[in-house]
Amino acid sequence: MAVHNHVGHHDVPITLAARTSQTRWRRFGLWTAVFLAAVIHTAHSVIAQDWPIRPVTMVVPFAAGSASDTLARILAARLSEVLGQQVIIENVGGAGGMTGVARVAKAAPDGYQFALGGIDTFAQNQTLYKKPLYNSVNDFEPVALMVEQAIILGILPVRSSTLRLASTSRMFPIAARRRPCRI
Repeated sequence: MAVHNHVGHHDVPITLAARTSQTRWRRFGLWTAVFLAAVIHTAHSVIAQDWPIRPVTMVVPFAAGSASDTLARILAARLSEVLGQQVIIENVGGAGGMTGVARVAKAAPDGYQFALGGIDTFAQNQTLYKKPLYNSVNDFEPVALMVEQAIILGILPVRSSTLRLASTSRMFPIAARRRPCRI
């Protein structure tokens, strides 16, 4: 459903979700925990009957308080219950997430450290840097898709004559093509 927020003479479309954010997070958290538990249980059954015998570490390659950190804390609580071992969260930020993920890449491949990363840490960094600190394809195995995320570009109505053409969502692409250096 689309609603228009009237700000002066400009209409700014706002999309409203059918469900509340909290409901989505609850459902997401539940299904993610179930899926992760199933994956870990399967890996546990196949690889070793005594894993984990000590706490496991989830490395979050971004600062505490970030969206990734929040997700990690939600997951860690449930994973700790399912695994019967504590899941420790370590925030190791830096270099767009590469520092933390590189740490996991260099760790022993025993399942006691894993990274909570995304397209930025496992795809974009591999192309943005000449010498990335790890190879996403060779150093890691994907375990689960955790989040699908929309990226939103927000525009404030502008009174400046320089950017007036870009003051509505409908005009932004036109203005960006006409004056790419000023947007």
